Amino acid sequence: MKKLILVTIILFQLSNWLFTEEIKNFSDPQKYGWDTPEKLFTYREDLVRRQKLLQLYDLKKQEVATNMLRSSLIPGWGQYSAHRYTKGQIIFISELCILAGSYLYYREAMDNFDKYKEANYIGDINKYYKKAQDNYDNSQYLLGAGLVLWLLNIYDSIGSTEAFNNDTWFTLYENETNRISLEMNGVSFKF
Repeated sequence: MKKLILVTIILFQLSNWLFTEEIKNFSDPQKYGWDTPEKLFTYREDLVRRQKLLQLYDLKKQEVATNMLRSSLIPGWGQYSAHRYTKGQIIFISELCILAGSYLYYREAMDNFDKYKEANYIGDINKYYKKAQDNYDNSQYLLGAGLVLWLLNIYDSIGSTEAFNNDTWFTLYENETNRISLEMNGVSFKF
């Protein structure tokens, strides 16, 4: 029993000593380079300024998932929303042209297939069947290309959104640091 009490006292003293050392290390202003109260005050002002910048950034940034959803609904919408206007327009127009081409080839294939079904002469039967098959194949190739472009568009919306968010952060930061401020020592211009 005496050994248990002795071990408990030793552990209690050890934990008390460690806790005291941790408080000393944490409260040591020299550790963070705060030699003077002015440095501490400057650090606090900088911290408050950065917190305000983060709040502004949170309001202006865009979510990747939202732009991916936009791009999956309408190709190029995610890029357009991320202020990559040219890229968004190119993707949208390309997708529209590919799908229109696929539809036109499909219609032509169905017209030739109808002519194939009505033909009586073996030469016409072979000719219309070959045209219908070629147009149908072209329609399917364009449809596949449209699907690939659609998937690449969704993937690209991730990069476009991240680039927009980076640009937003740097713009906010530059606007905050490029200002005139009045300090104790006089007026300072930051460019």
